[in-house]
Amino acid sequence: MQPLECAASRPPCDRAHREARPLTVDAAEVEALFDSIPDVLFFIKDREGRYTHVNATMLRRLGLRSRREIIGRRAIELYPGGLGVTYGLQDQQVLDGAVIDNLLELQLFPDKEPGWCLTCKRPLRVDG
Repeated sequence: MQPLECAASRPPCDRAHREARPLTVDAAEVEALFDSIPDVLFFIKDREGRYTHVNATMLRRLGLRSRREIIGRRAIELYPGGLGVTYGLQDQQVLDGAVIDNLLELQLFPDKEPGWCLTCKRPLRVDG
């Protein structure tokens, strides 16, 4: 599993800490962190648009029990109708370098009914 690369900064306390240093965080740790925020749907996808990490909120909204039912699949395989197509188009935009910030869009809720959500998506570059 490749780690995520994050930047961490803190007030300088000595010469060695005057610049922000990269902090390596395991993607599974990020997944666990977002599991603890029940109203946030979080995921990471690979360059092919396949899910590699998802949180518990995504499982609930799709009515699934295991991450294995999602990992390796694309949005078009999981979401009904035009939702999967729309998410796939967004994936391509993000992979091309676009940042999607506070886009109001339809999303599924646990009762399988669509509802409005603010969406933020951005490319995440991992070395290696």
